[in-house]
Amino acid sequence: MRLRKQLLLASLFTLSLPWVGCQYIQEMERTLRQGQDDALKATANAVAATLANDDDLRGELENLVAPPGTTSIHLHPFSGPLLLDGYPEEWDYANMSGQSFSPIGATGDSKSMTLFGAEHGGKLWLFMRVPDDVIRYFNPGESIADSDHLLIAGRSASGELRRHAIVASSPGQARVITIDGETETVEHQIKASWREWESGYQVEIQLPLSWSIAGLRFQVMDDDGPPSELRYSSVASINDDDSMAAPTIHSEALSNSLKVFVREGVALKLASSGSAFIADAGNLSPIIDPSVHWLLAFIYRLALDAPPSEALPNPHQKGYFLRPEVLNALHGSAAVNHYAFNNQTVSSISVPVMHDQRALGAVVIEQSTHGLNAFTDIAFNRLLIYSIIVSALSAGILVSYATWLSVRIGRLSRSATHAISESGKINEDFRASRINDEIGDVSRSFGQLLSRLKEYTHYLKTLSSKLSHELRTPLAIVSSSLDNLEHENISKNARTYAQRAKEGSARLSNILNAMSAASRVEQAIGAAETELIPVDELLSNLKGAYEDVYPNVRFALSIQANKAGFKILGAGELLVQMMDKLVDNAADFCPDEGLIEFGLYRQQNALVITVRNEGPTLPQTMQRQLFDSMVSVRSKTKEDEDGHHLGLGLYIVRLIVDFHQGAVEAYNVPDNSGVIFEIRLPVNT
Repeated sequence: MRLRKQLLLASLFTLSLPWVGCQYIQEMERTLRQGQDDALKATANAVAATLANDDDLRGELENLVAPPGTTSIHLHPFSGPLLLDGYPEEWDYANMSGQSFSPIGATGDSKSMTLFGAEHGGKLWLFMRVPDDVIRYFNPGESIADSDHLLIAGRSASGELRRHAIVASSPGQARVITIDGETETVEHQIKASWREWESGYQVEIQLPLSWSIAGLRFQVMDDDGPPSELRYSSVASINDDDSMAAPTIHSEALSNSLKVFVREGVALKLASSGSAFIADAGNLSPIIDPSVHWLLAFIYRLALDAPPSEALPNPHQKGYFLRPEVLNALHGSAAVNHYAFNNQTVSSISVPVMHDQRALGAVVIEQSTHGLNAFTDIAFNRLLIYSIIVSALSAGILVSYATWLSVRIGRLSRSATHAISESGKINEDFRASRINDEIGDVSRSFGQLLSRLKEYTHYLKTLSSKLSHELRTPLAIVSSSLDNLEHENISKNARTYAQRAKEGSARLSNILNAMSAASRVEQAIGAAETELIPVDELLSNLKGAYEDVYPNVRFALSIQANKAGFKILGAGELLVQMMDKLVDNAADFCPDEGLIEFGLYRQQNALVITVRNEGPTLPQTMQRQLFDSMVSVRSKTKEDEDGHHLGLGLYIVRLIVDFHQGAVEAYNVPDNSGVIFEIRLPVNT
């Protein structure tokens, strides 16, 4: 992995800063929410104390408590018009929940009756959906007890008890009969409509609200078996005339008492001891969309505590509080709970209204955490912005620093790669870094290494000339001594040894001459002058000369026509010497009557000279080392015959090509019929 990627990954650890900040904001939000809950609880305690100590308010609250063994009917405030037709459209549209009543003494999965109650225009409206497998309609010639019917009983404000039976001979308008002892009369102030539905029948009833203020009860009678069976009732016993519960109506007096404690964004509600919703004041703050991008909102909600999963129940819909905190308050203990409301969290505090060691009701106070979220939103947005800026700056600085290091390391790598050419020549343009760090130390170490290597290479280059100079004098003494020894009278064996010593001396002389020739070429290269040379004419002339020198081989010349010509700026004597070495090498390996072919063509801004000879191929491992000094691929037999071959000929070729800033390489002919030497010389256009 590259250094920049490593440092970029390391910079990702700066993202831990936002996480730490989020932990702090979470703790701050919890603290603010706890403070809000404590303030709401103090307000709820003040409201509960006011209701408990005010005689009128306490009496109003006690009047709304259903007697033991009864179930109060909750009347929803209905704002729209109602049509007495027995159909549930208006009730369904109001989105209110009904009260469920199970059959008396029922066990298992018995069907429940549903009752809806409403108050509108001074009238009490009831809608009952009664499950019944067999509906028995009323026959005027028979007793009411022989049909399915409803019994409704109520007390007026003066305490007078009224009993009414609702019967129907067919779907449509129902008949209401007032029962007073043995007397039955038609009641016109109560109206009802009877309709069938898939699992039974449904009845819609309208009666004066004043008839139910002191109490109301209902009973559903089913004539499926003799005698008529009581199926559903709002009281524990049908024989107890006093077991009546006043319908639970929204109390204006209690609502007005709650308004004193209301402040903006706070909702106060009051529950009776039977969990009925009887008063309220104030509203939760409307949720204003802050127009935050959805991604920021998602990150914010992800970073902070998730809102509760349970939605805030609406008591207006059910008419009752079924919340756990309210039930705890009705048992005498204050409780707190949190709900989800429009993507916000609502704190719900419930405190009991205590009098004489019993709970008359419960005060419920609600407030959204929208205000707290505004503070945490601002803090989180600032934290997010600062974190992004810091992380971006950190990543940018680290990437820039990594890029700078990568550039330096890359420059050092390229300098080290090009410090020594493929031919083994040490370049002079290596510059050691002056920066005092580890990379600078490596650069300077490379510089010192190359400097020492250059000195050693220079020593090796001059070693041949030094050896040639130092060995010539003792070699001349040995040669002259061997010449004088020939004129002496020595034994036959001694003469054999002397002849061998003379041959060895001659071989050493040839070696010294070859080493001197390489040194002279190096010196000639240093002092060579360049001129414009037509290479095509040069090769044509050399071909004729080589045919006379090497009569045992054939020569050929192939020049590709080119309008740009074949002139280069170079040293003619060096080019001729280069061709001499190549031809001499080719002739050594070319068989008798073999072919040596010269080639010349132009390729873009370079002239390409090729020398191809028939004969043995080059070993694959020696093709790159062929132009090094003291390297030869001749067999031992050949070396014994020509002991002066030290592998310096092709080395001289490389020196001349390097002088002309070209390149030379050798490779086998594709059909393995011989070897090709290819020289590329740049053309100065």
